[in-house]
Amino acid sequence: MLTENEISVLLSREPRRINASFIHETPKAVLTNDELAWHEQHRDRHSAREAMLVLEGKVNQRLDADFFEGTPGSLFLFSHNELHDNGYYHATRGVFLWVFLHVDGFLGILTENNESGIVTRDSMQFSGRNVMDRLTNVWDMLEQGTLEGASRLSCIAEIAALFNLLFAEAFRKFNGPHSRARDPEAALSPQYRIDLIKNYIREHIGQKTDIRTLARFASVSQSHFFRLFREYAGCTVKQYVETVRLDKYAILMHRKRPQKEIAYELGFSSTVALCHWLKKHSAMAD
Repeated sequence: MLTENEISVLLSREPRRINASFIHETPKAVLTNDELAWHEQHRDRHSAREAMLVLEGKVNQRLDADFFEGTPGSLFLFSHNELHDNGYYHATRGVFLWVFLHVDGFLGILTENNESGIVTRDSMQFSGRNVMDRLTNVWDMLEQGTLEGASRLSCIAEIAALFNLLFAEAFRKFNGPHSRARDPEAALSPQYRIDLIKNYIREHIGQKTDIRTLARFASVSQSHFFRLFREYAGCTVKQYVETVRLDKYAILMHRKRPQKEIAYELGFSSTVALCHWLKKHSAMAD
């Protein structure tokens, strides 16, 4: 059973702070000599890809050669055969959700570290072939280190969105059908799914919107997805994409970005295509 605070972090729609050896946007942690000595004595290597979400407390984790601090909402990504910590430093207190990526699905383990040591509170297994395939593909691209600019940021945002889908499933399974803390179906309710899709569209506005992918993320058929989106978003998918594009165009113009760069950021093949799009919307407004 999850507490209200843990549920709030697990289902948060705020951007995740992602710590990974192949993502360098987050600052490195500064450790004491005692902490460094402990980490050196407890080094290990992952046999598979793993992720850890901090639900409560604070933790410092090794990611290959560096250390990063995790606070509630932080998501750690551990690559295959990468150096990591075996256990938690003795002063660590908190609740952590581990997700292990295996060929046949995902394994989730909810752990708590307190004065008595590490306690496994619950565990679960769940499938999700489409999510696994996409997660593996995006993770591979980021590890290769060849992505730059918007393409790289888009992949980071997609990893966060995919893990949010897994966290929604974890909530449903951990809290079960008789949870008193909150309706377990709320995590996978139509409104929550559409909110995740809207976040995904905003974070991938520079890419072509693939309805099949969006419907797959929502775990519904394409025809049902169109009805669901219109009902809970109040507009069609196309209308929402255009609204997000217009909002982002205004932001980029305010930042005085070059037209060529704006066209790229919004997913247009050229500045000519961007101009045609702007003229169309200008005519509709008149």
